[in-house]
Amino acid sequence: MRFPSIRQVLHQTGMGKILSVTLFCLYFTFCITLISAFSYPNYAIKYLLTAICPASLFILVLSIARGRLFTTLVVIQAAYLSFINIFLIYHTALNGVPVANEGFFVIFEAFSQENIHENWGWIKSNFSIMGIALIILSISVFIIVTKKSLRYSRQRVNIPFVVCITALLLAVGLYKYKDIAELLSKYQQSAIPIHYVRYQNVIASMKDIKKYTDSIAFTAACRDMDKNPLYIIVIGESATRHHWGLYGYERDTTPLISKKNNVFVFKDAVATSSATLMSLTSSLAVDTADGKKISLADFFVAAGFRTELYSNQPAGGRHDTALGYLFNNIEWKYHASKFGQYAQYDQIIVAKAIDAIKKNDVPTAIFIHLLGSHVDFCDRYPKEFARFTSDDVIRDKPYIPQGKRISAAQRINCYDNSIYYTDHLLDRIIDAAKDSGRYGFVLYFSDHGEENFEFRDHFGRGGLNSTIVYDIPMIIWTSEDFLREHAEMLTPAILRQPVWMKNLLPSLADLAGIRSEHIDISKSFFRPHAAGEVRLCDDKPYESLAGHARMP
Repeated sequence: MRFPSIRQVLHQTGMGKILSVTLFCLYFTFCITLISAFSYPNYAIKYLLTAICPASLFILVLSIARGRLFTTLVVIQAAYLSFINIFLIYHTALNGVPVANEGFFVIFEAFSQENIHENWGWIKSNFSIMGIALIILSISVFIIVTKKSLRYSRQRVNIPFVVCITALLLAVGLYKYKDIAELLSKYQQSAIPIHYVRYQNVIASMKDIKKYTDSIAFTAACRDMDKNPLYIIVIGESATRHHWGLYGYERDTTPLISKKNNVFVFKDAVATSSATLMSLTSSLAVDTADGKKISLADFFVAAGFRTELYSNQPAGGRHDTALGYLFNNIEWKYHASKFGQYAQYDQIIVAKAIDAIKKNDVPTAIFIHLLGSHVDFCDRYPKEFARFTSDDVIRDKPYIPQGKRISAAQRINCYDNSIYYTDHLLDRIIDAAKDSGRYGFVLYFSDHGEENFEFRDHFGRGGLNSTIVYDIPMIIWTSEDFLREHAEMLTPAILRQPVWMKNLLPSLADLAGIRSEHIDISKSFFRPHAAGEVRLCDDKPYESLAGHARMP
């Protein structure tokens, strides 16, 4: 019996077309893998392997197609792949790592219609000549790859053969990821629409908060209303505690708060997500028994508080931002950043809030939403707060390449200056609350952090996230009379215990004396807790993330 030669087997199975189509579909994946391999080779290999299984579906379709259908599919996919990979390659060139699943939410959020005025800040902060050069080079080579693939428009393939190979690869992928949508989200070309649908579903669920709270009759009561309380909740932006002097950072970025009396510091607070939308949704809304959500602001409203919002985050245009629905029922709102307008310094909303504090004489909950340390960091503070300008901060970071050290130092300096400015603003807010003589507290926390070369050649968030991105600062100042009644909730032991911001709403309700059938006070982190709750950060256990050892 005579066996066919390798050449005959290749011809009979149509391997030429199959291999060409495979290169066509995976070309940009190879490019991104190669770029990321210089910084994180293990991650790059994993990224490539997870892309091969879902890519097999696209390879199957193109392999079987012939004639005009093949040409049309190749041209359409070539245009789509080129467009999608402009950002993916640029991101990888900047960060040395491809966009992870949670990173797509950050992208959609940053480039949504409501945040369009902030795009220039992102572009300035992330401009890279090398990234642009890599995009031009990769697209140019992709044109050649596309032309090579078009030559196979008429060639047949052995359909059972390619179906078997596809089935095998899909079986391997589904063995790990269980469902086809999750599997396809691992292949960059199909990940974009899949994650965009998920992002839109999150926004839709946020909008349902108002519909739901307007449709149900729920009650809330505050036991301390007779004390005319004033509760101030300050929401920071992109601040990691690893750059706060208050937490032991080498630079004194928080000189004012560090000297304040009655300021208590939570040592180990961890955010739930690296995206503002996801983080604040989980922190400031609570799930009901029927799977709906009620926001923290709604509980204050139901308890009889006057509620106010001062925000330097965008209010949106014709349609409010998804985050706006967390504060939809607040009685009085002030947005400094209007749709299509570049953001101003946080001073503008702090001044408005302080003015309101001085005039306030009823039980009130005030929310202050800062722009904080959002990129571009250099645009987040006035010139007089440019305290940190030296390159000393990178001298003990040999892992930063020589060609990147100047830009890295500038990035870190601007970031630290933005924290220094936040310290100034928090000092003013606390002073205003203290001067009012009112019973209450000021609580500050950040939605998430930002990585800035702390322990490796990497910056940003939404890519290869580490503990730095989720380690957030959280502090609370209390009035003397409030402290006397709540000293047992602010002991050193409680301040040292692990905190997961998923439990922020029941914790604040507990601290503010609010009770409702929809609030599980047992989740409050102002009470002693036994270790054991797994803190998830974008669905990953916090303990599994790379990063510095925890601070004492």
